[in-house]
Amino acid sequence: MRRLLFLSLGAAWAAGCGSDPGSIDVHWTIGATNDCERAEIAQIRITLREEGGGVEGPFMTACASGTSASSPFRLNDIEEGSYTIVVEGLDATGKVIYMGQSSARYAVEEGKNTPTDAIQLSPAPPSIRVRWSFVGGGLCGPNLVETVEAKAFFQDTALATGSSDCNDGEILLQETTLVPGEYEVQVNGRDAGGVVIFRYTEVEVEVSAGEETLVSGQLEACATLDDGCP
Repeated sequence: MRRLLFLSLGAAWAAGCGSDPGSIDVHWTIGATNDCERAEIAQIRITLREEGGGVEGPFMTACASGTSASSPFRLNDIEEGSYTIVVEGLDATGKVIYMGQSSARYAVEEGKNTPTDAIQLSPAPPSIRVRWSFVGGGLCGPNLVETVEAKAFFQDTALATGSSDCNDGEILLQETTLVPGEYEVQVNGRDAGGVVIFRYTEVEVEVSAGEETLVSGQLEACATLDDGCP
């Protein structure tokens, strides 16, 4: 009886030591069309972020390899743990133009496969860097401008707003509300009382997913503008 018990325990120990790492099946969808070519995504990069800060990956694959729920992309040899899954769509130059991550953590266990729900990829947020000078030259102080405010309008809706000290010379608009498209960027110079006394407006500013667009112009005194800077 003792010999049988010893053999049983030994077999269990051996089986535990020989367990395979886990695997995870990742499935993603792209925008409204789920079309890699239309989204101009050449490759997918997948990173698994563990709750304790560990990282598995990145793993690279062709875009279409995981867009079908019936044929997901399998990641093998994954260490046991609980992971958030980050999926990025890269264009032909390697730039991130789409991105998404799982809304829940997925537990990976030794020797078992874990399927994910569909991870929605959306266009990577763009950003707009706004710079200014003054018509006729001059600095902020002599022009009585204390702060500068920048607004990015998309289809008449302000999707991003930022402000800074006039002497900083630039504002970076990088809210996640920004989407690719054509913008009107309005830049206002305000005096110590918060009144707009200078302005410039840039129209037809093309903004692309994952890219920073530079807008640079000269602030003009409201007294010389048709709208009077309302």
